Amino acid sequence: MLSNTLLRYLDQAADLVTSLDDTGYLQPEPMAMHASIGGHLRHVLEHIEPILNTPAGGLLDYDARPRDKAVETSRVCALERTRQLQEALRAVPDEWENDLLRIRNRVAVEEDAVRVAPSSRARELIYAIAHTVHHFALIRVMCNLRGIALPENFGYAPSTLHHLKTPATR
Repeated sequence: MLSNTLLRYLDQAADLVTSLDDTGYLQPEPMAMHASIGGHLRHVLEHIEPILNTPAGGLLDYDARPRDKAVETSRVCALERTRQLQEALRAVPDEWENDLLRIRNRVAVEEDAVRVAPSSRARELIYAIAHTVHHFALIRVMCNLRGIALPENFGYAPSTLHHLKTPATR
């Protein structure tokens, strides 16, 4: 199940939050557009929440995120939100991933650049996984700049890890 894969990334998120101190979590990184690790994690979690909260056949709107500063500025809040998402993912039935959805997203800054498209919960889970890996890669760069050690595979796409394990590519 895709939700199990996403759970593993949320485990990594929880481990990251508990491994950092407040400074490491909150500090903006000038070399990374002045973003903080907390900001990246909040953004990731807020892209997972609507997948869980949108009913079958409903409209999932990624732009309607709350942009909750508490998650961005408090490791305790971030860890609590991560745990809530994990509990919710563990509670979904297998067939839940087959639900059809409609997706609403702004694709450019122009006023008429909002699009609605058909999708499925499975497709949006795949998106959430790729989106999470992308932001984890940015967090990895930020940690590297600060000398913060991370697990070896943190921030690498599954396809990259698979490629690196293939004997012909080494």
